Amino acid sequence: MTGIDLIVAYVEGKLSSDDFEIYLNSNKELEDLLSEDIKILPYTRDGSIYLYLQLIDMHSPGGRLNSQEALSKFLDAKGVQYSTNSMPKKIFSIIMKAQPKWLDIPDFYINNIIPPDLKVSQDALVSYAKYKIDENFIFLKKPPKWLQSPQWMFRNGRPLKFVGQIDIGGIRHDEAQLYVFYDDESKEFFTTEQSV
Repeated sequence: MTGIDLIVAYVEGKLSSDDFEIYLNSNKELEDLLSEDIKILPYTRDGSIYLYLQLIDMHSPGGRLNSQEALSKFLDAKGVQYSTNSMPKKIFSIIMKAQPKWLDIPDFYINNIIPPDLKVSQDALVSYAKYKIDENFIFLKKPPKWLQSPQWMFRNGRPLKFVGQIDIGGIRHDEAQLYVFYDDESKEFFTTEQSV
């Protein structure tokens, strides 16, 4: 496949983010093609499309959507015909409407939240995703109040139960919180901290 063929396959949903990223990091023709000086704002504000794709997480719903849009605009600039896969936009929209502010669902867990049948109404999809979030992301009393981006803890691909948080600013000399999670299977506690 040529570099253009790889880009078209990715934009059309025939090539996964994992596979496209492998080509992005190993295919010199693709690297050279995406490094061309083609201005596609806002994606090329700090360099080329290639650099932009290297800096984002193409596996997250937002990253998948942004990479698809950037590459679509690249194909438009090159005069290449293609059809856009609508799934990344649909999945991103469902997650953004269903996900509470205290949660940032990692890409590897999205399939546990998104229903298998995406042909039902948008409202039904969002309701299902909210139900699955409530079922999977359990907290004892209150959800975490993160100081930075949400960092819900997982073990063996499963979300842990949020127990609570402790102000540890007196120890860290900054505003800092210790977040405590519990694994029902191993009966162990795990912690992570954030500070600003």
